[in-house]
Amino acid sequence: MSHFEYVSVANALLNALIVGRLLSGLSPALDHRRRYWVHAAWIFALLLIAALQWWGFWGARNVAWTPIRFLWALSLPGLTFVNATVLVGDSPGSVVSFRDHFFDRRVLFFSISLATGASVALGPWINGGAPWFAVTEIHATAASIMVLSLAGLGFQGHTAHATIVSLALLVAGATFLIPV
Repeated sequence: MSHFEYVSVANALLNALIVGRLLSGLSPALDHRRRYWVHAAWIFALLLIAALQWWGFWGARNVAWTPIRFLWALSLPGLTFVNATVLVGDSPGSVVSFRDHFFDRRVLFFSISLATGASVALGPWINGGAPWFAVTEIHATAASIMVLSLAGLGFQGHTAHATIVSLALLVAGATFLIPV
């Protein structure tokens, strides 16, 4: 087995944990008595992001792997798993209002999203896929993540967060168009 295969197995396992965590919270989040559509939309956005991470990892097949690059490659799904845990919570079945739950965890959620954007931005440089300070297509995605995260940290109202999650879903969908 090549180094890429070892790293991709670790990446796939982390992404499977993300999906499992999110799916465990999906049914309670969709319960009509407690539902907050912005929260549910973020669950779907993170599911899409997990699929993107798994699919996009193929672009790293030619990386000359080192322990630092291995750890960096796991930072993105690791941060996404932590964010999924923050979003869904420890016991989603006991959440009375997902609106209150979302706004209680908003700062932590968007702080981790900001770190995720930084991880995405630095990835091509750390993995040797781009010369330092060269800008690639992935940097537009990273900038979008960071701007949306800063907006999520700054704004507290429903309308702003509805707009932010809608834009996040658009960015995630558009990211599927970037060739690997």
